[in-house]
Amino acid sequence: MEALENTRIYTVKPEPVRQLNRFEKHHEVPKVVNRRSLEWLEDLTRTQLDLELGKAFRAFRTAYGLKRRQLNVHGPQDRRGVIETPFFNYEAIVELDNDAPDQVLWICEINQIRDASRLVSSEFDQCFEPVSWNLEVTFEQNLDLADIVDRIEDEEDEGFGVDYDKNLRWCEIKVPDCQAILRATPNSFNVSFASGSSPRQLLLALIQFQTHLMEQLGPLNLQHTI
Repeated sequence: MEALENTRIYTVKPEPVRQLNRFEKHHEVPKVVNRRSLEWLEDLTRTQLDLELGKAFRAFRTAYGLKRRQLNVHGPQDRRGVIETPFFNYEAIVELDNDAPDQVLWICEINQIRDASRLVSSEFDQCFEPVSWNLEVTFEQNLDLADIVDRIEDEEDEGFGVDYDKNLRWCEIKVPDCQAILRATPNSFNVSFASGSSPRQLLLALIQFQTHLMEQLGPLNLQHTI
């Protein structure tokens, strides 16, 4: 399998600021997101973010049998930590929610995928819990959503389903024997499950979507394949 440089797999976990481990009674909950509140958040969450990096480091080393020289850890710094593996990068990020500054967002992201074959292995599943992960593929050129929708509807295959808004800003595609939903916008594919899923399941679902679409409908305006 090829590298997936334009693909990221991520999960976002919200948490009230007041429930942070180091939040104390005299602390004030942020009312806006600015440099001061973000610096405060960095100080408050640095230890917890470092623990998250340590947990991921041990998981990658154990699951893949990696040596010290094969894992590079950066941070945590500026509310972000990165682990570089031979197969992908892992980022742990903490932010304040712009729309609700009293909420913290814990973001875990897998990106810079250099060897997709190592991500659909059983080892990869051992590293992550099946929570609400999402997969996003971005495109340098816009997708022709009208062409995709028209060809699915013209096919009239009961195994396929497509939904879209009146301005065709997005469409959602269902394919046979797949529980995931693919949401397409002009510049991205987003794959998700209604219930919890692992990053490996999302990658396998993306492959399943692309295989079904190519076999049933022929070449579409898809700028990215696995």
